[in-house]
Amino acid sequence: MADGQSLSCDWSGRELCWPVSVRRFQDALCTCVSVSGTGERTATSSSDGRLCLAAKGESSSGDCWGAHEAEIWSCSFDHWQADLLLSGADDCALKGWDIRSPSHGPTFVNRKTHKAGVCTIQSSPHRQHLLATGSYDEHVRLWDLRSMQQPVMTAEVSTGGGVWRLRWHPSDPQLLGCACMHNGAAVLRMDDDQQSLHVQCHFGEDEQLVYGFDWSHAQPHQTGSTSSSFAATCSFYDQRLRLWKLPRSA
Repeated sequence: MADGQSLSCDWSGRELCWPVSVRRFQDALCTCVSVSGTGERTATSSSDGRLCLAAKGESSSGDCWGAHEAEIWSCSFDHWQADLLLSGADDCALKGWDIRSPSHGPTFVNRKTHKAGVCTIQSSPHRQHLLATGSYDEHVRLWDLRSMQQPVMTAEVSTGGGVWRLRWHPSDPQLLGCACMHNGAAVLRMDDDQQSLHVQCHFGEDEQLVYGFDWSHAQPHQTGSTSSSFAATCSFYDQRLRLWKLPRSA
């Protein structure tokens, strides 16, 4: 699509399943929104360190609590444990919360591993207990959540740029896409035992601050290709959305 060309979408006949209630923070920004896998709850985070929960159909947010000492950049429900909410912030902390009793404090806190703010958190939809985090310190890390009191980091890799967004591939459980800010985007590959992680390919290095990454969820017969994956990236300063065809063996 050429610069400046608009893209029109026909949403006629589409039905809104249910409205998402997002907390309005006074004198603070809403930094992230996460919807639980069951669709029954939403979580929102703020630039002043608060987390808020809302149930499906609620017109206003429910529980709110001070969760971090700095801006929260990411909050995300665990894909397998509906009551587990994860958060990461500019205080370098990764925390887990039991949303049935968040006022009791976090179920775990890790402040020592990330050397800068925790920007993105993604629970694997393919493998239970597997979590990926990305940080301003330019590293992606894998975690095993089976030890809930102290999750175990199993692998890490440098991407050459601050990691603002992570997305697991919809069908290949070993691929992880990431937006690496000033170093474009990257596809990472994990080994079978989750003990190592490496950069499979880099692309889009000429983009200006890549903040967004996501995979196409179309099935191979819909895309006409069985050997490629399709991904999209978006960048900040040049306001571009780009579509990429990536060989899975790249």
